[in-house]
Amino acid sequence: MSNMRRYTLNLMCATILICGLPSGSVSAEGAWAKKADLPTPRMGIHANVVDDRLYVIGGDTMTAASVPSGLVEVYDPTMNAWTRKADMPTARGFFGTAVVDGKIYAIGGSPNMIEHDPGIAVVEAYDPTTDTWTRKADMPTPRADLTVSAANGKIYAIGGTRHVAVDALSLVEEYDPATDTWTRKADMPTPRLHLTSAVVNGKIYVFGGSPEWAVPLAATEAYDPASDTWSRLAEMPTARTGIWAAALNGKIYVVGGIAWENEPLPTVEEYDPAADTWRSMADMPTPRMLLAVEAIGGEVYAVGGATSNYAALPALEALTP
Repeated sequence: MSNMRRYTLNLMCATILICGLPSGSVSAEGAWAKKADLPTPRMGIHANVVDDRLYVIGGDTMTAASVPSGLVEVYDPTMNAWTRKADMPTARGFFGTAVVDGKIYAIGGSPNMIEHDPGIAVVEAYDPTTDTWTRKADMPTPRADLTVSAANGKIYAIGGTRHVAVDALSLVEEYDPATDTWTRKADMPTPRLHLTSAVVNGKIYVFGGSPEWAVPLAATEAYDPASDTWSRLAEMPTARTGIWAAALNGKIYVVGGIAWENEPLPTVEEYDPAADTWRSMADMPTPRMLLAVEAIGGEVYAVGGATSNYAALPALEALTP
């Protein structure tokens, strides 16, 4: 090796050691970018993607007493801008949502978001094409702090609690939008609340949560609607509750939440259902719990959430894995 080449290599290594990776480089674990803030900071929200736009619904601004809203704000990634839409008729937080045939179904939740308050059974459907809401058949079991996912044209309301933050349920109820009817399904093996779920290849993968707020769990379980059966899978590396998950390109990204220290986490872990394995991703810039996360295009968007003292956050950040 020539002296000049050796000198160049040594200089490059020194630059990396002293200054870090070159500006703009992307690590193997992905990179985050800041986007336009959510106009109304909120926690305990839900979010869904329809036609490549992010609909952020409900939650609590926590600017005074805990009074959830029915606010709907929509983010357009191509414009990096937000638009206000028709409010959800039932103001609430800690509810669940899912999309079937381009409509967003909001299920359950709490009108107060105060510990021990009862959950509700209300189901309302939003049509983005007409900007209107329609009341649907109530969920059989009123509850809050649940997770909701859609698979094969049906919607599954999983876990949660009859009273906010305590006494987690293992309950699973299936909603059929075509007939506006509900059916009881096999219970989830691990009762939990403030859990999260995502769907890959028709199966629902459920992560974390807690038996009561805020005792974190690492449990990972999968539900197969075709056979109405559950299976246990590799646990999350970091036990967490108050989290959210989103699926992108066959992988699932579990974001934020809190662990035993009760401080919001920046933690992001990627789950591969095909291999039943986990790997760590780049930390989210804004640590937070009770946020919402969805995938648009090739990015995973994290929006809203709360600090350790439940102050609502406006942050919108996008991960490119």
